[in-house]
Amino acid sequence: MARLRISLTSLFVLTAIAALVVALCFSRFEVSRLNQENAELNSELNTNLPIRSLEIKAQIEQQTAAAKMPVTVISSGYTGSAYLVGFSYFDPQTGVSKSSSFTLRYNQKGRFVGSIRDAPFLQSQADEDGERGLLQLLHSPCSSTSGGNTSKLASSETASA
Repeated sequence: MARLRISLTSLFVLTAIAALVVALCFSRFEVSRLNQENAELNSELNTNLPIRSLEIKAQIEQQTAAAKMPVTVISSGYTGSAYLVGFSYFDPQTGVSKSSSFTLRYNQKGRFVGSIRDAPFLQSQADEDGERGLLQLLHSPCSSTSGGNTSKLASSETASA
């Protein structure tokens, strides 16, 4: 059998390579942990920063217009983890312009959720959460979740029933 001869230089090179592999593994683990911590901090920051009044107005007016029941947002106020939104709308049943308000509460998914419970906005059947009002989802402009048409409204026949 032939003897394997390892020189001292080869031993140093193999030791250096092993140390570099271990250091690379530790650094990748640390980078992964820091990225996760950064994402958590960004999510927490987004929930604690109030959304601009113009952004609230634009999202709510867009969602209600898509549901064929347009409203005009009059005011919005932020209190800790909720928004109180005042709005006006034209009631097709009475032919009168009315004012009302509703609350948007944070739901731990980077958005605020609330329902308009005035008579013209009520659905004949409750949704999966037991809500009959017109659902509003308010997305933070700096959150990674994207909006879409999130308003639900029954047809005019069921709304008048």
